[in-house]
Amino acid sequence: MGYSCLLGIRKVRCILSHDLVAQASLEELEAVVAHEMNHLRAGDVWATMVVSVLNCLFFFLRPVRLISRHWREETELACNEATVVITGKPIPLATAILRAQGVQVSSKPLPTMALAFAQEEACAAEKRIE
Repeated sequence: MGYSCLLGIRKVRCILSHDLVAQASLEELEAVVAHEMNHLRAGDVWATMVVSVLNCLFFFLRPVRLISRHWREETELACNEATVVITGKPIPLATAILRAQGVQVSSKPLPTMALAFAQEEACAAEKRIE
């Protein structure tokens, strides 16, 4: 299962897992990097740090956890939308999201039925793909 993320405070780097680089197509990698750069442009690196600290301090408060999860979902959706606008290619982003969730993706059309049988985390990908 591949993944990507931004790491760093002063000098932020885009990290791509070996599995992602080995399995993804060039278009999917372009979509993933564009997605991460949208997080950088939006200032999500700092905001994620603040949200994480608040989660650690107030883990016992359910509203904090719910707001945090909602914020993460919304930032992912916003970056997905911006990525599609920038690249003009929604399918490579969708297949990269599926790969990150551990769903087998071939060069055939997008396997929408795969989401019905995927794990709970992969089902959350359905909203991102839409």
